[in-house]
Amino acid sequence: SAVLVWLPTSAFAVLGCSEVYLGGHVGYAHNEYNMKAFFDKEYTNNRTVGRVNLGYQFNPFFGIETGISMISEAKLPDDSGQVATTSADLLLKLGFPLTGTGFRIDLKGGAAYVISDFDITDVVKYYEF
Repeated sequence: SAVLVWLPTSAFAVLGCSEVYLGGHVGYAHNEYNMKAFFDKEYTNNRTVGRVNLGYQFNPFFGIETGISMISEAKLPDDSGQVATTSADLLLKLGFPLTGTGFRIDLKGGAAYVISDFDITDVVKYYEF
């Protein structure tokens, strides 16, 4: 399980086109890994996380966005390996410009593909054959 807190940064127009933008997020994650099958304990990790995104704004109200997030990377106990979790997403964006302020409210929804890579360097040590 994981708890994420994101702080979005500003999106910048790219390629001389006001509809295409590049943005990012930085945040904090608290991850809990149930490793009882290997180490007879749970393992927690707190770290800074980030996301980079590229989007296209069709008009002031609709857009599409894709991004990559680095959610966690943790070393396992006893120098036995590491686990890393990354995600790639595709989002549709519904926006509401706040007239005269230069700000807007965006609602985003979509799908993400989450990749968890477990690299256990000494598995034999933790299994009884």
